[in-house]
Amino acid sequence: MKQRDHREMRFNHIVVSVILLLFLAVVIEAAITQSLIEKSADRSTTLLLNQVETVLSEDRKGEEAHAAELKETYLSDAKAIAYILGKNPELAHDVAELKHIAEIQHVDEIHIFDATGTIVAGSEPKYYGYSLDSGEQMAVFKPMLSDPSLELCQDIMPNTAEGKSMMYGMVRGPEGKYLVEVGVEPLRFLAELKENDIGNVLGRIPLPEGFALYAVDPETGAIVASEEKTPFGADPVTGYGGKLEVGEDGTAGGLVSYRGEKYFVKARLAEDTAIAVVYALRNSAASRYVPLAVIATFMTVAGMIILGLFARLYRANKAAEAADKAKSDFLFNMSHDIRTPMNAIIGFSGLIGKELEKPGGPDMGKVADYRDKIEHSGNLLLSIINNVLDMARIESGKAEPDETYVNTNKVISELMSVFEADAKKKNLRMVSEWNVRHNHLMVDETKMKEIFLNLVSNAVKYTPEGGTVTIRSTELPCDREGYVRIRTEIADTGIGMSKEYLPHLFDAFTRERNATTNKVIGTGLGMPIVKKLVELLGGSIAVESELGKGTKFTIEMTHRIADESYYVRKAEKTAACGEILRGKRVLLAEDNDLNAEIATVLLEEYGMTVERAADGVECVSAVEREPAGTFDLILMDVQMPNMDGYKATQTIRRMADAEKAAIPVFAMTANAFEEDRKNALAAGMNGHIAKPVNIDALLAQLSDALG
Repeated sequence: MKQRDHREMRFNHIVVSVILLLFLAVVIEAAITQSLIEKSADRSTTLLLNQVETVLSEDRKGEEAHAAELKETYLSDAKAIAYILGKNPELAHDVAELKHIAEIQHVDEIHIFDATGTIVAGSEPKYYGYSLDSGEQMAVFKPMLSDPSLELCQDIMPNTAEGKSMMYGMVRGPEGKYLVEVGVEPLRFLAELKENDIGNVLGRIPLPEGFALYAVDPETGAIVASEEKTPFGADPVTGYGGKLEVGEDGTAGGLVSYRGEKYFVKARLAEDTAIAVVYALRNSAASRYVPLAVIATFMTVAGMIILGLFARLYRANKAAEAADKAKSDFLFNMSHDIRTPMNAIIGFSGLIGKELEKPGGPDMGKVADYRDKIEHSGNLLLSIINNVLDMARIESGKAEPDETYVNTNKVISELMSVFEADAKKKNLRMVSEWNVRHNHLMVDETKMKEIFLNLVSNAVKYTPEGGTVTIRSTELPCDREGYVRIRTEIADTGIGMSKEYLPHLFDAFTRERNATTNKVIGTGLGMPIVKKLVELLGGSIAVESELGKGTKFTIEMTHRIADESYYVRKAEKTAACGEILRGKRVLLAEDNDLNAEIATVLLEEYGMTVERAADGVECVSAVEREPAGTFDLILMDVQMPNMDGYKATQTIRRMADAEKAAIPVFAMTANAFEEDRKNALAAGMNGHIAKPVNIDALLAQLSDALG
């Protein structure tokens, strides 16, 4: 009975540790969600700006082509009139006849200039006496007085006398004795220019929900055109109370706040106007509370699960009801990478609960089996979290493989057990084929598990009921001595992917959108992480897929074959650890009661005696107070109140008693990165053990130090 109670207690401690890992996973998912929102807004506003610029450019090209066509037409009209006047000189001073000719040629005005550039005749006597010096509009033609070869037509501009917008074309008359000018008010062209006015252009562009477009004076910041009322009053670019950062492409953009709402603003100079795109992040206010809501919901579920292990039928039923509701809310905000091991943990926890409630007593063999599977899933979950946090290092090229001895056949079998419950629910056939002669290899176990976890998870998820998921590993010839090349194929008979989507499969935050996959929630980070990890480990990944038939991923990687001493020595060492550590006295410096209890139970199980210090100060005091040799080693947490683990270790190393100063000290901390290990060694510690604690690794390090 005592043995069963002890095993139940150990299992409960494992469950609590896994729950703490899930809490961290929620925080990571919230950060990923916020980053996705901002990146999506940036991409969307940039695409819309590009679309506006394209429309404006096309309109300008159309206007320029139309203007060139009109200029050619008006010069032809002027030449025709000059020809008529050359044949009939007496018509030059017949106003009525010139008006008739203008009507026939579809022009509004005819003006005849003498050699000095002064109007001496024409269809409009009111302009007689005007010269090419009479204003900016006339001055365009002055070069024709000195260059007989010129024929000019001006761009459209206001007629200073009447305020109309006119275009004038001028040619030289017969024998060069005078100049003939025609003037036209191009109504159709003016209508086109009005249609292409910036305000009309903005109104023509279809906008997705939440977007607004504005044309802004770049000097004053005032709005000059808009497809609707701006949420920022008169100034969308500077009125929000923030500062837009201008990028290398001349685009200014940023996340801004206005009257309690969040907007993403992006502006770019287009000719003499700044085009501003405003995107209302209407979901951002809610998203600020998502992490808190999810954490609160999840902690409720965690509490119900733990209570269900100790209470019986009533509390177990209540926990199941709460878990069903909270699980859907929680999973909505979790990536599918994290959901897979979490589902395994929840499923096997429920099975243990039912087993413990059996009237005849539980089958401890089943309980132990379920507990082992939960422990495997918890380790996988920790691997995922570590790899998500490590993505920045992979991107920057700082991440490096961390090779350790691994029995790869065992890794695959552990992964298969994670998906056992989900496969049974969907009546899936899980097939594992292992055609590898060299099982004992040196690989980065954490990253390898992360790769296969993602791929098998997707295979199970996207394969309908009654389908098959196959994991096939084959050893290939390798011309590198001491190494082995392994090809692993993960194939399913699932829904497959379209050929159009396959080129984007490994892009971050992308998911194929169709009626089937829309039912599955995820961040789209799984495949990019897989590809980067495979490449980091020096391997290659390929994919074949067809809609309705399934998908096959093929991974090839080269691994160093482990020397026989690795696994033979490990087996011998594991057996010897118990004898080396039995009876040793450990000083445990740990401020967290739960962590301290877990560590104490694990160490006492292997025959060690544990004394606890609640912080660095108590740890140093215990070493000073007790005689030298009282403690065989110290397990030191790093982040503690009053005095942290680094400072406590340094204080011990400076003690006058040489025996006390040399006591082995190991960091046992949740600070799990390579920098943390280096910091521990730099502070004078003998080793570094990451939480959650791998008991085999812990015993190996301690026995090495004391053996």
